[in-house]
Amino acid sequence: AARACEAGTYSPGGSHGCQPCTPGSYQPEEGQEECLVCEDPYTTLDYGATEQDACVEGWYLKDGACAACADVDGADCVSSGTTLERLPLDKDWWRMSMNTSHTYECVYKNACVGWSPEVNGTVAGPFSAGDVCNEGHEGPRCQVCENEYYFEATAHRCEKCEGSSLLT
Repeated sequence: AARACEAGTYSPGGSHGCQPCTPGSYQPEEGQEECLVCEDPYTTLDYGATEQDACVEGWYLKDGACAACADVDGADCVSSGTTLERLPLDKDWWRMSMNTSHTYECVYKNACVGWSPEVNGTVAGPFSAGDVCNEGHEGPRCQVCENEYYFEATAHRCEKCEGSSLLT
């Protein structure tokens, strides 16, 4: 007797062997003759998916559901598969952690450099609030100057201290 295809696969007409569901489709049950097409804004990114486990461009996955990037100020979901933890941020925006979609506009322009889950095609490490701050800046909204830096009021940025700070 022929073995039923496992979940994530299908057998067209029941006779051609088992084929994996292609990206954008899934099959949660065994022994099926076709895969189910994902319902927008859901999708799948890999072959052999058993559930809709990702979101299309312009959406991000949060707690198992797709949420609109347009609802998050400063977010930029330019590719399918974005998750809350890897939500890209535009320049001049900051967020406290990878577990929140609440963003803040940076007070000082150029203090926040933004964040992307990929840099030159290389996957970045886990998001950290400090990753979005420009050199010399740290803290909430990158408003605090790091050690060895001072706030330059006319330039509205933290500048590196030069020379001695001791008075003689």
